[in-house]
Amino acid sequence: MAPAAPAAVVASADANAVEVCRIVKGQRYSRKLNERQVTRILKLARVTPEKRENSILEVANKNNYGNDYHAKEFGIGVTNQLALVNARVLPAPKLKYHDSGEETVCDPSIGQWNMNKKRMLNGGSINYWACLTFASCMHLAEVRIFCKELVRVCNNIGMQITGEPCVRIRQARQDHLDAAVRDIHRQSAEFISQKGVIGQQLELLVIVLPDANATVFYGRIKRLCETELGVITQCCLAKNVQNVREQYLRNLALKINVKVVASMDWPEVSKYKCSVSSQSHREEIIADLFTEVEDSQNRLVYGGMIRDGVSEGQFSQVLLNEMDAIRKACASIEEGYLPPVTFVVVQKRHHTRLFPEDHHASNQMDRSRNILPGNKPPHALPCSIRREQFQRRCVANIDLPFVLHFLRCTMRTWRHYLEEGSLPDQGSSSASAAGGSRRNDRGVPVKPLPEIKENVKQFLFYC
Repeated sequence: MAPAAPAAVVASADANAVEVCRIVKGQRYSRKLNERQVTRILKLARVTPEKRENSILEVANKNNYGNDYHAKEFGIGVTNQLALVNARVLPAPKLKYHDSGEETVCDPSIGQWNMNKKRMLNGGSINYWACLTFASCMHLAEVRIFCKELVRVCNNIGMQITGEPCVRIRQARQDHLDAAVRDIHRQSAEFISQKGVIGQQLELLVIVLPDANATVFYGRIKRLCETELGVITQCCLAKNVQNVREQYLRNLALKINVKVVASMDWPEVSKYKCSVSSQSHREEIIADLFTEVEDSQNRLVYGGMIRDGVSEGQFSQVLLNEMDAIRKACASIEEGYLPPVTFVVVQKRHHTRLFPEDHHASNQMDRSRNILPGNKPPHALPCSIRREQFQRRCVANIDLPFVLHFLRCTMRTWRHYLEEGSLPDQGSSSASAAGGSRRNDRGVPVKPLPEIKENVKQFLFYC
């Protein structure tokens, strides 16, 4: 083969002529997809409830379960029609906002609401913030307009943010990400120091990401700012910054408020401090649930512990191992301290599909044509409606308790920390921040997690 001819390099590092290569069909693509590919796959995989119902009826008619020999032997009769059950829609709890707003009480409609004419009960205060953009398709004037509008909306809904950033808004090249973030952090620190303010630092860094490969930039920025510099960040896509919409700005303000007002000095619902440890692959028992390291803040855990991610066959194993760790933790606080512990197992996979009776009746379904939120069939046990079961970072309901959603946000953040960035011409300081690898009790290597800066730990930075 000619030295300058194009070639395909396979896993064994052998170079073969492209003309003689053939791609085997049906192979699984294990690499990470870009934003456009993920959007396309989700769109192709999305099935409307009406189509799903029709496919179930088609399978039932094709298999003819009603005439199955084995079913008749056991006296079982199977109909080809779906069961019709009566249900009622539980009323949505009212949401209370600050009395200074035009609207103080909100009635969610079909699981959604908005922040229009409302003010938050506990608005945050930001004195020092900065903005950095890596979107080469935008002019700095557009970013300035976006920041001005964001500050206006934040102040309107109950926050207190200074009108101008502590340093001028900068635009940087994508291949100089680390240097640009460090430089704007250094300039902000110098500005605060020159004003003679003691104990203050950059409180928020707004970053505009390019639409292409935003996930790669997001992970690198989060790891650098939260594990090395100690700065809370809020990332925005360039397409959302260019087309400034009021609703987007309100949603962004909610996320910013959650990140900067999450002090752990006093107990409050919907505020959770996270503690994360790494372990080997497919190991569902928490290995580091109890450690001999004492918490520097000397805080106790009240209320209980919510555990997620346990397979059906490991309930007893979790009870034996993790309950023992909880007992050791109690004993470390005070000798003979054995508080009563209730171990509750909740299974959420019921394998039941619920469809509206009439797929053309708008009062029976939401925009995605699913049944309305709050539908309670007669066989479902009513659950107590607790007012704290709301998420503070968006204006829509979710399909699981918000504390589990926060848990998944935490795991997603640490996954970004561990994923190696694929940006060119970047230093390795961020990638090596966690140090060398360690091994668990069975000698299996475990990738270590980077340490979060102390001034970041007290906030809900993972939201």
